[in-house]
Amino acid sequence: MKCDAARRLAMEKAVAVAVPDNLEGYLMAAIEEVKQVLGETLQLGNRANDFTAETSLFGAIAEFDSMAVVTVVTALEERFGIFVEDDEIDADVFATVGSLAAFVDQKLEA
Repeated sequence: MKCDAARRLAMEKAVAVAVPDNLEGYLMAAIEEVKQVLGETLQLGNRANDFTAETSLFGAIAEFDSMAVVTVVTALEERFGIFVEDDEIDADVFATVGSLAAFVDQKLEA
């Protein structure tokens, strides 16, 4: 049951991130930084500029495969000065740009 509650909380955060009007300035900045990291690490060129909080990632972007996850996590750790444990990495975190930015924001607040 505890796992279900944690999953529900993660989904609520992802939904909140998906509504741009509810995003605070610091989260918007995180989204922009995450977009830059994705663009650089996945070599997406200008395509990353068009990403929004709702943009799907894992499974939706051909360049974003399981091998790229490690590269993106490493780049996020370096860019934001955070440390990501292996057990923190799951599909929910990488569902959308917004969910990834919310994860980074959560790590920064910790």
